[in-house]
Amino acid sequence: MKRTKILVVYENGAGGHRSLALAIDEALKELADIDSSVLEIDSLAPSARKKMYSAFMDFRHYVRPLARFGFKTFALSPNPVFALYRHLGSILQPLGVRRLLDFLHREQPDLIVSTHFRPNVALNAWRERGRLRTPVYAAIADYVAHGVYAQPAIGQYYVATDAVRDDLLRHGVPRERIHTTGIPVSLTLLQSDSRSQSQLRHDLGLIPEAQTILLMGGARGDVDYATLLQALAVRKANVQVVVICGWNKALRARIQELANTLPFPVHVKGFERNMAIWYRAVDLVMTKPGGMTTTEVLVMEKPMILLAPAPGKEEVQAERLTAAGVALYERDPHLAIEAALRVMSDEAQKQRMTAATQALRRPDAAREVAALLAQAARNSAASLSSHTSRP
Repeated sequence: MKRTKILVVYENGAGGHRSLALAIDEALKELADIDSSVLEIDSLAPSARKKMYSAFMDFRHYVRPLARFGFKTFALSPNPVFALYRHLGSILQPLGVRRLLDFLHREQPDLIVSTHFRPNVALNAWRERGRLRTPVYAAIADYVAHGVYAQPAIGQYYVATDAVRDDLLRHGVPRERIHTTGIPVSLTLLQSDSRSQSQLRHDLGLIPEAQTILLMGGARGDVDYATLLQALAVRKANVQVVVICGWNKALRARIQELANTLPFPVHVKGFERNMAIWYRAVDLVMTKPGGMTTTEVLVMEKPMILLAPAPGKEEVQAERLTAAGVALYERDPHLAIEAALRVMSDEAQKQRMTAATQALRRPDAAREVAALLAQAARNSAASLSSHTSRP
């Protein structure tokens, strides 16, 4: 039996887009007739392209008010400024990843799914110019969608909530092309674990009976962990803390040095592949409001405090999650610590947040998206088989 080929592409400007791509691929691999693979398009682009994007991501923090104004004013609704930005992107993005088109001609997937807006732009441009026949679909890793995601040649979109659907509708994407599925997460988060929370903590080297906070800042550790930990020390909080520093080895070393001076246990970790066990072991999560991280916390039904958002998109995302009742959002790290301690001591507050979580969490999103992609890819394979060349 010929297997249908699906290629999941992402750009690793932030870890969430990679995590989404891997979650979709993981679910697709459960389907016997699907041959799924994942490609980081940075591997086919000049190294300067990734460095420039990373530099831009860092620069936003130095012009936060301007970045916030620009995103809320120009990125969420159609306007001439954003139209010009999109036009320039349709010219420049394909040039930056020309080798990707060669790769697609060689590999001939039956369907491509993108988890980042920059590949969307290049793939859309090639589709519109007749250089790519393979259908392109998109999954969005956030609770807000800016206008660059909305591309006319993208066949279908898979989004977190109806609010994200409405973002795309404002930019002209037809309603029938948008599916509100939730954001796919790794199936490992859904695996059962018979151990009690106390036993899990013991196995992880934590104090079994101590209230436990998990601090996260995305793949790069973009949170002021030092201020948060010092604020806990000032309040003489009777807690233990797990800090996930992601890929940032220098940050991990600095936080470990600080942890050695604090009056409560602090466990400093790097990039953790099995986050499910840590989510189960803690009482509360404090994190920047990245789409994938917050979705994982929702799936694991933990209360969360949002802080240190990247300017623009993550600020809107934090506001939306707070309005949904699933999180509290504090810009100031000291106020964030106060909110965390308050939630952990207030059972009624935790129950309200858990109830709100039930309305938003979509633990089966990965399998739902995989099923929709698989059927679309089968249809594409049947259609393309009547032609002599692909894509």
